[in-house]
Amino acid sequence: MLTDDTCEQSEGLLRMRYYCEHCDNKSHQPEERRSRTKDKSTSITAICPAHFTASINQEKNTVVVVGCFAHLGHAKKTVQPQVITSGSPTQKSRQKPVQAKCKHCGKWFMSRVVMNRHVKEQHSDPNIIKGTTIECGDPHCDVVCDRMSTLCEHVAQEHGREDLIIEEFKFSDIAKFKEWKKELETGTVSKFVLSSSRTRASGVIQSYFLCHLSGYANRSRHSTPPVGRLRSTKKLGRYCTAFMNTKEFKDGSVLVQCCLGHFGHGFDVRRLPLPDKVKDEVTELLLKGVTTQEVYETVRKRYSQTERGYYLQRYEIRNIADKLRKQGLLSHKDREKQTNTLEHLSSSQMPANSSLSMV
Repeated sequence: MLTDDTCEQSEGLLRMRYYCEHCDNKSHQPEERRSRTKDKSTSITAICPAHFTASINQEKNTVVVVGCFAHLGHAKKTVQPQVITSGSPTQKSRQKPVQAKCKHCGKWFMSRVVMNRHVKEQHSDPNIIKGTTIECGDPHCDVVCDRMSTLCEHVAQEHGREDLIIEEFKFSDIAKFKEWKKELETGTVSKFVLSSSRTRASGVIQSYFLCHLSGYANRSRHSTPPVGRLRSTKKLGRYCTAFMNTKEFKDGSVLVQCCLGHFGHGFDVRRLPLPDKVKDEVTELLLKGVTTQEVYETVRKRYSQTERGYYLQRYEIRNIADKLRKQGLLSHKDREKQTNTLEHLSSSQMPANSSLSMV
């Protein structure tokens, strides 16, 4: 349909007339329209009566259409179908979902999402702990939280720790963040250890740090300690409120969201992990052939009672020596030499009826 060039407007109504493009009716189109129609290749066998008038009321926002919509005297206008090639920008790329099979019952599902929902509803394992369970650091409190920020909120409200707040810090690069973290740990007699880390599709590296006393030994709350282990774990079996969540962006900057307040334990320098600096000193002495006892005495003299190095334990020296042997840097003869030295030292310092106890 084509519109007439003339429009009528009166009393808030706008009237627009439309007619068939093949129409030669004088009552439907002006003179210049008829002249253009005669030049067309389409032959007119009869006068087409199709036309309509649209009355638009702008105030009431209504449209009334009156006319004849039947065509006569000409063939139906054909519209060339639009061909969309594989490279056309109008074609949307749709990936067909990959079907997935349930490993429990063998049923197939239209997508992995549907299959996972089926497994969760029909094949749930009661031995699997669902969701994240973060126990409050108070051994007399049974509250379990879903995330660290919720734990901080609970402890602040229910245990009177209003000083626990979640803060944000931003550093220009990862080196400045590590320097700040080291100074913080030294000043608060604490240690933040990496719990997990992942790289997003955007390239942002997300890392999660917890207080080194949070959680369970061997990363499991149900695992039993290894056979022959005499030392008790330093872990709380619950969660301290101190945490750090970091985002390292592509430009190198680091955003830190954290709670620096601790809860559920005291501050004992002896419970801190052995610093890397002390480990390096022990390693250097062991590679020089120094015995375990000599390493123990030498390293401890370098530190004061407020520093972790002063509380170096012999088992920590043995653990470092075992790692060096696995790397092929120490021989087993060195181990026999160190063991004989320790046995001789212990037997000379203890009564004959006393049993040897290693710490």
